[in-house]
Amino acid sequence: MGKKGPYKYCIVPCCTSSTVKTPEKIFFNVPRDPMKRKAWTNAMKRDEKFNKELSPVSTLWCCEDHFLLEKDMKNYMRYKLQGGKVFIKEDVIPHIFKCQASVTATSKKRKAQKRKLLDIAAAGLMDSQPTAPTSAAANLDVRSHATDVPVTVKKEICDESIQAVAKLMVHV
Repeated sequence: MGKKGPYKYCIVPCCTSSTVKTPEKIFFNVPRDPMKRKAWTNAMKRDEKFNKELSPVSTLWCCEDHFLLEKDMKNYMRYKLQGGKVFIKEDVIPHIFKCQASVTATSKKRKAQKRKLLDIAAAGLMDSQPTAPTSAAANLDVRSHATDVPVTVKKEICDESIQAVAKLMVHV
């Protein structure tokens, strides 16, 4: 039986690599030097608002998926031929984040939807003064700043629309 090493997992947000799930992957130590550690966490897009701050003394890992091994390792050829310990070059930080691409695209899409809903709600609020109930005055043509698509808002359901938009914004 092979020697079982310590459990390691990649701290890059959205990366699911670990020594249990992907035992064949190489895991690099995140530097303990505060400046280097900060550079690595910034590159990883570890937002401190959503991810707890990393301990300066804990041993943290980043998997090989976030590096170009041939260019970023000091001893790549030796490792490939003989095995052994891996060494990453001093100035290298993680720079490949394919695991985060879908999250970023989804986030941008949600922001665009939210902006469009806010524009519709704002347009309904801007013209909330009472007018005579005629068929021409009952509809309001507003241009959305987000997409330049005409949007019609009926005054009699304006309050209900604003409440519905507020509920939708909670889910966006």
